[in-house]
Amino acid sequence: MRIALRARSASGLLDALGLGYDLPVGQAVYAIDAFPDDDLLWRIEWIGGVGYNTSVPSEPQIDVCLAQLPKGEKNPLSARARSSQVEKRTVKIGVGLLPYVWIGSVWQKRRPVPKELKL
Repeated sequence: MRIALRARSASGLLDALGLGYDLPVGQAVYAIDAFPDDDLLWRIEWIGGVGYNTSVPSEPQIDVCLAQLPKGEKNPLSARARSSQVEKRTVKIGVGLLPYVWIGSVWQKRRPVPKELKL
């Protein structure tokens, strides 16, 4: 995850991150660069496969399996959403991002989607 910031104080840093008090509730303030940057909905299907990170040796990488949700599907755990007919991708992220991802979470444009999917 890349973040470019310019701030002169701690409060300026929070403002640069978009973490001030005026941030709307439920808005995602982070994006994961390795995730697809498209309008499709992607569900995390599995997390596993730890490996060496040649770019940042102090932070191992972990495989994240993403499955595309079928158009119109509102329940990411339905049989239709879990079908083998959906597109799947495996991406690698740093293990430092593990607190932000979980199996069953839904993502769009590299950002988490709130629980209530609005299609």
